[in-house]
Formats: sequence, structure tokens, C-alpha cells
Amino acid sequence: MRGVTTVLAVAVLASLDGDGTRAARAADPLLARAIAVFAAAERADAVGAATASTAQRQYDAARDLEVALPDMRYVSRACRPLARDLRAYARGLVREAEGFDRLNARLARAGARRAADALDRLERHGLRCPTGRPPRGPGLVHELTRPRRGEAFFGTVADARVCADEVVLFANGRRVGRIAAPPADFSFVLKARPGVYDLGVRQLRGGRVCWRTVSQDVYLLPRWAERGRPPWATDPGLVRRLAAVGEPYSGYAGLYVHDLARGRAAGWNADARFPAASTVKLGLLVATLQRFSPHSHGAALSYELETMAAWSSNLAANRLLRKLGDGSDTLGSRRVEATLRRMGARSSTYPGGYRVGTSASDVQRQPPLVSARVTTARDLGRVMWLIHAAALGRSDGRRATGLAPGRARFALGALLRWERGGANGGLVAPSLPRGMPIAQKSGWLSAVRHTAALVYARTGPKIVVVLAYEPEIADATARALGARVAAAARLR
Repeated sequence: MRGVTTVLAVAVLASLDGDGTRAARAADPLLARAIAVFAAAERADAVGAATASTAQRQYDAARDLEVALPDMRYVSRACRPLARDLRAYARGLVREAEGFDRLNARLARAGARRAADALDRLERHGLRCPTGRPPRGPGLVHELTRPRRGEAFFGTVADARVCADEVVLFANGRRVGRIAAPPADFSFVLKARPGVYDLGVRQLRGGRVCWRTVSQDVYLLPRWAERGRPPWATDPGLVRRLAAVGEPYSGYAGLYVHDLARGRAAGWNADARFPAASTVKLGLLVATLQRFSPHSHGAALSYELETMAAWSSNLAANRLLRKLGDGSDTLGSRRVEATLRRMGARSSTYPGGYRVGTSASDVQRQPPLVSARVTTARDLGRVMWLIHAAALGRSDGRRATGLAPGRARFALGALLRWERGGANGGLVAPSLPRGMPIAQKSGWLSAVRHTAALVYARTGPKIVVVLAYEPEIADATARALGARVAAAARLR
């Protein structure tokens, strides 16, 4: 695949007259910019994703191409094959780079094959298509007022009447609600099992659809999740139970539990600083959402935010850091650390990007600090609570995170979609019922296994943070520690 044709890239560049006017004549106007961006992706592809730095360059160039591509509905029919091949090429390069980041050779090979096949097709049709006008399609994509794509929500579905004398709600294609003669601003309460849903509202006038709104990939939380009291008091019994778990552990542990229904918390070694691994990506998640909307096409950051939360993508985290720092990793790191301080996570640091493929305080056993990137169990617990509080619209959560409720709900939705398997599965979830909603961020190194989890148990939401350090730590050992902490927290 490598260097299949630099001739193709040269041909693309030759077809552009500085501002891309010639390309705009050769293809739909919205494809002109994407064709220009393709050349950068092909140059990165020619080098390959063989090292951490080249994998990052390939990922960034391919994501730039994906962002530049217009929605298929706005591309003329004659140009759709070209648009599809450009998208397949970009997606293949992204997958190849992600395979390198995840140490998954199978994923990398599949991505490389997909990109190579798309590049062959692009070479055959020469990045040209007959001039045509974009179709008179459905116009803008109309989204529900609440929730929006990717957000967590607590059952309320809200929208505004445009033309209707009747509105109907659909969840995963099934009709689940109806309102006759709706008010100007109407809402439903979705009563269903917690989980991921695609929502749609049809507005009808005289029995015919006159307006549609949708929100895809939203996460329904149970009604009892709408509790978020700060940690007003210490739970003495829980302190004793956590000490009984932490003291006999053979390595170093930091434990913290916060019951959001009662406003009581407890920790053991909760202020000891541990190598943070990927857990402080929570700070990057919040800092990015302070400055950019996840729904803005111009920012186009929802993919990075979601993959960083779901499987801890270092590629995505590094791209977000540069975006946050206006192109500077150093400035991005300063902004992340400022966000951590604003949320009260004063012992946590974010010294820079990640290598791809790599007062009175409760300190009883401080592990060796093998990294400049550090955190504590209490810091992570506080960040998780504040994200949840902001999602509820609480003033303390909004003030500390700097997030409006919608953006906080997006952060929560991303953390609810964590990918199961391996170290990313975390230390708490394996011992809990599979259907229990859990928002979490895990991190791992050869000597580290960490999880900061917000568990939406029937007794009310609880934050459980487990930090474990031990040379060459085994997943099974760390998960056993997490199971004992979950039992001490009385999650059910």
C-alpha cells in the first residue's frame, strides 16, 4: 500500500489553482476542500504508522480528511462514489493508526487493507466526477432540543412545536409516546430500561408528517440517578471497611467512595499521589468541552472525545490537546491543569501528550512516582462528582467545571460508553451486574491499574475510585481489589 502513488497526490495538487477553484469546477463545491486535504493524508500514508510519531501524523491527517468531507446528502449523485471512497480511505487510515495505538495488529491490518482498496478506486477514477449540483435534500439535520446526540439523559425528551397538531415519540424505531395538541414547548418522559437509544419525534398536521427531529446514540439513565449531593460528611463505617480492604493489599492502593444520594464519603490513602496513567484525561475531557461544542461541525471533536473516553485513545487525546492549546501542546497542558485546579483536583498533573502505544491529607502508603503525570483517588472522585453535578444543572457543578448542562451530559454519555475487555474494563464493573449503568475512566501501565467509576446503583449513584500500584501487576489481582472495594461500598 505504501506509496501506491505519489503520482496521484501530485495530480491532485496540480489540479488545484491555489484556492482550489479548478477542483471546485471538477466536483461538487463542498468536495473541493476534501480533495485538497486528501493529499496530506496520502503523504502521511506513504510513511506509514510504524512508529508512535508517524501513527499520530497519519491519524491526524486522516481525521482532517474525514472532517473536510461533506455530509453525503449534500453531494450530487454523480459525485457520491468519489465521496464514499475518500471517506473509506480516511477511515481505513484512522483504523490502522488506532490498531498501532491499541497494540492490535489485526485492527491495523484491516484498516490498511480498507485504505488500500479505497486508494485503488480513487486512482482509477482520478479524483474527478461530473459537475453537478447538490440535491435539494432534506435541508439541515434537525435535532431534538434535549437530549442531543451522544448525551446522557434522565428520561426527559424535550422539543419545540413547529407545525404540529400532534407529536409522536419513537425510541429505537418503536412508538413510545404521543401528545395531541402539543404546547409550544413540549416534553415526554421516556420510561424504559437504561441504555443507549436512538430517539425521533414526528410532528404531524392533519395526519401527515410536517417536521422530524432526531437524536441518536443517547444514553438513558434511571430516574434515581438524579441525585448529586456533595460529600458533606464522612461515613465512619465505610472508612473502617475501606481500611480493611486497603491495609492488607500487597501493593499500594488508594481508595475513595462517595454516596451521592446521602452526601457521605470515605477514603483510605485517598490523597496519596499515584502515577495517573490515562485517568487525568478526565481533565482534558472537561477542558475541551469548556471551549468547544461537541456538536459543532467546525470543531468536529465528538469522535475524539468519545474514543478517548471509551477506550482511552492516546491518538485522540493528543489531537484534543493540540486543539485545546491552539496548536501548542504546552498551552494545552496548562489549560488542562488549570481546569483540574478549578475542579479542586490540586494534586493531579497533566504534563503533556501521551506516547502512542504507551494539607491534612490521607496519605498512608505513597507509591513510587514513576511518571510526572500523577493523581489521587480523592481528586478523581471529585472530578467525577462535578461532571455529574453539572449534568444535573447544579450550580456547584456548573461553576467548578465551567460546563453548561448539555456539555456535561455529553461528557457523561461518553464515559458511559466505555469499551469492555482487558484493563479498559476497569476494576469495579466486573463484580457488578452487567446491566448496571456505569460511567468510568480507567488507566493502566505495567505497574498500574486504576478506575474512577460513577455507578448508578438502585440505592443511588455512588462514585468508587480504586487506584492500584504493584510491579508487574496482574489484571486479576487488581480486579479482586476492585471487587472488595465494591463490596465495602455496598453497591447493589
